[in-house]
Amino acid sequence: MKPRAVLGVDPGLAGAIALWWPSTDDLNQPDDLRVYPIPTLTTLRNKKKKREIDILRLVQLFDMLGGPDIGHAYIELVGAMPGQGVSSMFQFGRGVGILEGVICSSFIPLTRCPPVSWRKAAAVRGGKQGSILRAVEMFPKFAPLFTYTGFSDAALIAWWGVNRAVKSSP
Repeated sequence: MKPRAVLGVDPGLAGAIALWWPSTDDLNQPDDLRVYPIPTLTTLRNKKKKREIDILRLVQLFDMLGGPDIGHAYIELVGAMPGQGVSSMFQFGRGVGILEGVICSSFIPLTRCPPVSWRKAAAVRGGKQGSILRAVEMFPKFAPLFTYTGFSDAALIAWWGVNRAVKSSP
């Protein structure tokens, strides 16, 4: 029986969703790995064009991914960062809430993971570009997928989740 997939989510408008099927031989390597950008659209708000999560396309993506075939989802636990405006932080938090709501409404168990935890476990160094380099090193078979940091971050978050689940199982 093929193990159920694990979802890794790097939230944000430049984020991504990684769908990871653990290998039965080596849990550090996926049998299959797919990455999807967070779907967005452009709206007009206060006479300015703004990007936001396209909720309908996000729900359609989760419908296509097959919620019951996903055993668990791991999303990066994010918070306010110094220097960011109140409005942008509100919109970012709104986006995270949308992602969490769609995941949970798909009946997928959800765990939030602090960035320091998954980055340390994966030995990511060098900021955002370090994530791409580390994902390519760890999963060379899937190196062409890691064209930007959202994809590599989501894949590494899924990897963290798979390894965390194995360590915490009896």
